[in-house]
Amino acid sequence: MQSWRYGRQIGKVLINGRDVNLVQVERGMAWFYRQYQREQSPNDRRLYEAAEDAVRADKRGLWHDSDPVAPWEFRHAKRVP
Repeated sequence: MQSWRYGRQIGKVLINGRDVNLVQVERGMAWFYRQYQREQSPNDRRLYEAAEDAVRADKRGLWHDSDPVAPWEFRHAKRVP
């Protein structure tokens, strides 16, 4: 997955063949950013969605909070006076 937006490149980080972006989602440390899902392979899209669904259901990580705020919503709220 590669895209230039806001002067940043979006990509998948692999360490020893393991997708560390996916690991963060699986642990409840990150969101599946659906805005870029079209740039993922169909398999990655399924893995990320399933990982977030599972961790949300288990209320682990950031999903332990009763009303977590997505990073893109937080940034938008900071810009609006």
